[in-house]
Amino acid sequence: MGEDPEPAARPDARAEWSADRGWRPYLGVTGSALVTLVALGSLFLLPYWVHDFRFPVGFDAPYYVWRAHVTAADGLDPIGTVRAGMPLLLATLMGLTGQNGLTLVVVVPVILVGVAGLGGAAMVRAGTGVGARWVPVLASMTWLGFGRVGMIGGHHDNVLNAALVLPAFAAACLAAAGERGAAAVAILLTGAGLAHWPFHLYAVAILLFGLALFFVVQVRRGERDFATVSRILAATLASGAFTALTFLAPPPQGGIGLKLVPDVLRQRFLNRLGMFERYVALPLAIPGAVVMLRDPVPSGRARARRFLVCLLAAWMGSVVVGGLLQFGGVPVAGARLLNYFFVVPVLAGVACVWAASRLAGRGTLGRLVAAVALLAVVAVFGRLVWGVERTREPWMESAGVDQAASAGAYVSRYAPGREALLLLSVRQGISPDKPGHRWNVVLAAVPPDQVARTTWSTESPREYLSLENQGGSPEDASSPVVLVVKRYNQEGFREAVDLGAPLVAPEVAVLQGPAPIGFEPPASGPRASTSPASLAGIGVLVVAALFLSGSGWSAALLPADPVLRVTIAPALGTATLCLAALAWDRVGLGLWGLRAIGPLALSAGLGWSMVVLERWRRARGSRPTPTERLVSVEAEAAPRSRAEDTLKPAGRGEPGGGPRRPRKPAR
Repeated sequence: MGEDPEPAARPDARAEWSADRGWRPYLGVTGSALVTLVALGSLFLLPYWVHDFRFPVGFDAPYYVWRAHVTAADGLDPIGTVRAGMPLLLATLMGLTGQNGLTLVVVVPVILVGVAGLGGAAMVRAGTGVGARWVPVLASMTWLGFGRVGMIGGHHDNVLNAALVLPAFAAACLAAAGERGAAAVAILLTGAGLAHWPFHLYAVAILLFGLALFFVVQVRRGERDFATVSRILAATLASGAFTALTFLAPPPQGGIGLKLVPDVLRQRFLNRLGMFERYVALPLAIPGAVVMLRDPVPSGRARARRFLVCLLAAWMGSVVVGGLLQFGGVPVAGARLLNYFFVVPVLAGVACVWAASRLAGRGTLGRLVAAVALLAVVAVFGRLVWGVERTREPWMESAGVDQAASAGAYVSRYAPGREALLLLSVRQGISPDKPGHRWNVVLAAVPPDQVARTTWSTESPREYLSLENQGGSPEDASSPVVLVVKRYNQEGFREAVDLGAPLVAPEVAVLQGPAPIGFEPPASGPRASTSPASLAGIGVLVVAALFLSGSGWSAALLPADPVLRVTIAPALGTATLCLAALAWDRVGLGLWGLRAIGPLALSAGLGWSMVVLERWRRARGSRPTPTERLVSVEAEAAPRSRAEDTLKPAGRGEPGGGPRRPRKPAR
């Protein structure tokens, strides 16, 4: 299936993975990986260039922005360690690039799309030996095959989880083949659990189910390889144990990052199930499954391909079972169950590569036809995706951001360190104890160091001032600064003005706090830097950080396969960077500004230290110890035994040799 040329002779099947190919193949694979990242990144960033958006698209974008801001400024204490992967990654990259959270929420999820796509290509490479030149096709189809990509523009925790789970499955295929990879499975799944623990459990269930199928198949073939199964099982359970530890520091505001609303989830699932775009790749996925089952592979990859088939079968079974439960009203995952179903896009990519490789083997004309056909397929699926992506819009509005930013600037100048209280109106149809989306916008707009000290209330200005002990001196540091922004409380703003509240900005009133004498509000609130040059430059920095962080781990934990090492490296970099940032934060070192260099240095340093240690151990293992040299010298000097003499080649006067000398007659 488009595999790389095989060496003329191999001593055993393991040479398929461990053959030393030098450094040149890494350049070609790295080029293919970069082409993938650029292609997918350009598609999903195109709306920002076309529509000149200055805020990240998606309803949940402000939620991710303020969580990144508060993590960078105050660590994880205000939000807890449950589902903390994305805030840690964004906060670290904010410090490394010098950009705000708005810009990073635009760039990072799009890059993670490419990282997940490379993970899908790594799965196919591990199981079939497909060559590096097909990586962009496989990686692109991993996302474009959905037709309507549901995760992008909203569920960034799921995108991060997928960017780690797909490479983890590829590493599990390596471990199933008896190669190195189990440690990479543990690290990648641990990062996935830190990102989104419900879908970490789902991925673990798929992996364990696939592992059970693989073990049954192996037993029927007469192979009882308990060691291989136990390594993958231990890696999976280790990631689960770590994920459980994140619940030791739950969010202070309550909740565990999981909302189960049966009716809503069922309706979302049915809506997604009825979308035409979901089925466009199915005609390609079916022959892709046949190719995966029947196409011959190099001998060294037979076990890996067998495990990959079992894994994909387990994934398909889990979606069928989950869909039936969801249809019956049992809350499972709603539309995300289908958004996470990468089996169809991956198999569609397999079919495209198989057909193109067969055409390319028919000479120059065949290669030309294959290239045109692949471009046409990718263009069709890309057009389907673009038809959805161009309709996405930011849910953050300039008026709300600017007013909240003015309120935050006032607090920073006149009441630094004090709590800020914003009075919000009660929205129709929403519970009074839930401020909703607009509160996420407020937190995303105020300065990062104020997020943890900013709270809200739905009381009117008169009700607030009439309460006991709420009308104290504005200079009292123990009392909060109380503000009203017109965008999110029009009646309250008019009431505050009637009560004589001074204005911080034309539409921001200070109900309680120091008088804003001579205060000049900012012209506008924070914006994302979305010019093409800016997005390209920031993207290069982020990709470089992920490869720098993960390349050492990839070389240390994976076999010497350039395609696998390069395609899994950014995922390992993402996982280890998140885990290093978690450790960095937990010991109190912080992630603000240049401190973010610490997690990057820690992750990259540990990875390359493992490479150096491994090479040193190999060098030591190839040298005989002084005792071994002494034994060798003594063995050479010792007289040969008769048994050793019989091993010598026959010569003259010996059995099987030349003519013998006649013996002298005995006297």
